[in-house]
Amino acid sequence: SKGWKVNYAGEGNLWGKGLYFSQDASYSSGKYAYTKRCGTQLLLLAEVIVGAYIYMPETKETKKMKDAPLRIPQKDVRYDCVIGNRHGTWIFVTYESSRAYPMYLVEYDPNG
Repeated sequence: SKGWKVNYAGEGNLWGKGLYFSQDASYSSGKYAYTKRCGTQLLLLAEVIVGAYIYMPETKETKKMKDAPLRIPQKDVRYDCVIGNRHGTWIFVTYESSRAYPMYLVEYDPNG
């Protein structure tokens, strides 16, 4: 009922310590889905408020990020989200827990 907690995010991810969401469920399936003993997988579908975003290719520096870059430096206004592309899929990273809400828990058989 409280969504995700960004403070639980791991260090050294591609765009730093944030909450990562893929536009394509098949990207998250397998590697990021939870596999139950019976072999089915669980995947959370979320609503994410992307807002004002900036494309950032992955670099050594982006791995250190803890917040989105400044959009209007004079007013200390940041982008709401960072986007990047991995293996042909758009990845959305937000650094604020309030921007994402888990909507559905989907259980499926990855073999068919």
